[in-house]
Amino acid sequence: MQTRLRDQCRVNRHELGAWSEVGSRNGILLSHPLNYDSRRRVKLQAKSKSPPAPRSRAALPSQNASFRGDTGPETNPDQPQIEKQKPNFKPTGLLAKEANTVIGTSTVLKYHEPAEARKPPTKEQWRMYVFRKKDLLDTVYLHQRSCWLVGQDQNVTDLALDHPSISKQHAVIQFRHRTSTNQYGDKSSKVKPYVIDLESANGTKLNGERVEASRYFELVDGDVVSFGDSEREKSNASSQPAPSNALVTFTDEVTPPSSTRPPSLNLPTRGDEAGPIYLFRIGRAYGGFYKAGLKAVWHNHKAASALKKRIFSDLKQQPRSRQWKSIREDAVSRGLVTRAEYQLLERNAFDVGKLPIFGVLVLIFGEWLPLLVPFMPGAVPATCRIPKQVKGMREKAETRRRVSFRHGVEAPEVEKLGMVEAGKESGEKSWPMTRAENIKKVLQKLRTDQLLHMSSSLDLHGSIWDRVQLPPPGVLLRRRLTDRLQSVTLDDQLLLRSGGGQKLSGEELVLACEERGIDVLHGKTDKLQEALKTWLQRQKEDSGRGRALMRMLFNRPNAWQ
Repeated sequence: MQTRLRDQCRVNRHELGAWSEVGSRNGILLSHPLNYDSRRRVKLQAKSKSPPAPRSRAALPSQNASFRGDTGPETNPDQPQIEKQKPNFKPTGLLAKEANTVIGTSTVLKYHEPAEARKPPTKEQWRMYVFRKKDLLDTVYLHQRSCWLVGQDQNVTDLALDHPSISKQHAVIQFRHRTSTNQYGDKSSKVKPYVIDLESANGTKLNGERVEASRYFELVDGDVVSFGDSEREKSNASSQPAPSNALVTFTDEVTPPSSTRPPSLNLPTRGDEAGPIYLFRIGRAYGGFYKAGLKAVWHNHKAASALKKRIFSDLKQQPRSRQWKSIREDAVSRGLVTRAEYQLLERNAFDVGKLPIFGVLVLIFGEWLPLLVPFMPGAVPATCRIPKQVKGMREKAETRRRVSFRHGVEAPEVEKLGMVEAGKESGEKSWPMTRAENIKKVLQKLRTDQLLHMSSSLDLHGSIWDRVQLPPPGVLLRRRLTDRLQSVTLDDQLLLRSGGGQKLSGEELVLACEERGIDVLHGKTDKLQEALKTWLQRQKEDSGRGRALMRMLFNRPNAWQ
């Protein structure tokens, strides 16, 4: 019996697979199978203690009601409903404003070049002639860049126009690459100039009719563009020779022509092209820069020759190109030149002196010349100096000036130099320090260390003397100091006649301060204007006797007050 039950238990355990041992008695194994369905039902009943909540068959609330939180009839209708702020996915304009902000200023550009902006080809040399009634004032070479911003803000504009009716950012002359299709289906592409008004207060006129704001209007040869209510008119011309009097391009009586400054250098950006092709493009950009600089020297020479011919005629003297420095004091004292014409003559005389050596270097080295320019800065005309070279020259000049002031050279006693007597004896309208003989008398009484400090402050001698740690010869120092002091004093007199240096801005302000030994690299525009204003005020109070000039050359601008 026991054996049979044990065999049956083994068989049932194999077939059902679920037996529970409940105990053994008298050696007999008692066991019975469990029902899995009943066990699962008991477990589910133990978990669900409460019946499920009945689902509402009412309509779902609206989206606005759900957004406000009003999802049921329990909401008080008398309670004011507070609307939550909805998400706003519209652009705020902050990223665009940050992208269009000029570096170093808070000025936001109102215009951004479109995708079709292109620089016109060199064979289409677009020019714009600036007229006031029938008088030609300036010539702007539009083909040098793809975009020209016109307005009063001289910090961001390319063509600064000083007139009350012109906005800070008035209009833009933009070159665009356009594709057109003729009646036969043939496509042709060309870069054309357009004018667009930037919603200015007084508008822009094209051939006497005011154009619609924020819209491009094509310019053709012979069009006349007027900005605001200014009397100046701009006439566009393509591939036509400039008039004979277009060489003298003065915008006002203070600012010299833009041709006396280096042209813009537009270096290409690195793309997917190979390294040699990129280097060739860079060399071509430098070649075009030097070519434009040399052409500017030639045009300035022609303009200066016409000016000298007129001055010599008024002075009843024979015109000789090398006599300008000998008669510049008489030309200024008699009012025969303006400050702009005076700077043209001065800068052209400097550039022409550098032209022979630099021309030979260009012919020999070509596009490799930028590699040699840093080692010979004195052989380059001012119109052919690349921006990196200009910055390096200014850094060296300010370092030399800083070291010279640290040496603490004692300033000369102006009462013992005979400056007061020179001023009293002069009964002319010109200042005593505008005469070369008066400057030579003053410099003869200075020590060598004092002459060296003045030359270092004005950056007149070469850096080779600093390397060998020897002072230049006194004759060389006195000759260069005489020329610079006379030139600066004459320029001060012309600036005061024109109302001061308020009209100078941008690069012209920097050049004026640099000629007077003022640091310009880390100085803001307002500080430079204040320093130049103080310089001119001290010169005016001293009447050009030289006392204020000596004090300012031996002290920093913060001690001029």
